[in-house]
Amino acid sequence: MRQSAIVLVVLAVVILIIVFFVIFYKKARIEFISKIQTIGFMKKIAWKRARTRFAGGMAMALKSGIDMDESLKEAVIKGAVQCYSVEGRYPESLSYMEKHYGLEYDKDI
Repeated sequence: MRQSAIVLVVLAVVILIIVFFVIFYKKARIEFISKIQTIGFMKKIAWKRARTRFAGGMAMALKSGIDMDESLKEAVIKGAVQCYSVEGRYPESLSYMEKHYGLEYDKDI
């Protein structure tokens, strides 16, 4: 007798769970889908931001590389003009400007 009561209670609980699931399934499904869509939308925004930041960083790196090239060009021209004004002739090489006029640059550029 006691075992049949336990079985009936378990069966009633299972039926209640199924009923609640069926009643609230549509609402739960709609909420779940909206949350998933929100997460997907937020991921899209995050990826857009990441791509924008990456592109901005690459643009800055490229610009700084161009600035370094311009800076080196200006330093070489300035050193050559200084050499011409002091010695009356242009320097024969970059190594000459390094030794006598203190030109320093990154040789990997």
